Amino acid sequence: MVRRFGGRPMSATISILEQVQEFLAYRQRLGYARGADEKEILLFARHADKVGHAGFVPKQMAIEWASLPAGAHRSYWARRLHIVRQFVKFAALRDERNEIPEPVFGSMKRRVSPYIYSEAQIAALVRCTSHLPSKNGLRPHTYA
Repeated sequence: MVRRFGGRPMSATISILEQVQEFLAYRQRLGYARGADEKEILLFARHADKVGHAGFVPKQMAIEWASLPAGAHRSYWARRLHIVRQFVKFAALRDERNEIPEPVFGSMKRRVSPYIYSEAQIAALVRCTSHLPSKNGLRPHTYA
């Protein structure tokens, strides 16, 4: 099946940079704000063009690019891969040869461990709420 992408027939080889520019234009038409993600996906496109790749995105190339620089934290790599995955999903609508990489680097964010209050600390907090200032006197009773 011949599909059209940006007005071109599917058989035409389009650089990754051109595809990314069309992807970003599409996102902008949908109301997405321009930001750091846009810069990252443009870096990916320039990398793909620099290594001489055009047409579809193989998952290994996406994973290798996302894992740069070598000393970065895995959450940074995960973020970069997430951004590329969004683009590749879009590009796969045009060319089924695009390979959507798995999220091999885990979560994009490092979650801070929650602080668990002891029963004594909770009791002390509830006692302190009885001294909260209130215009109508109701506030202390809503917490205790």
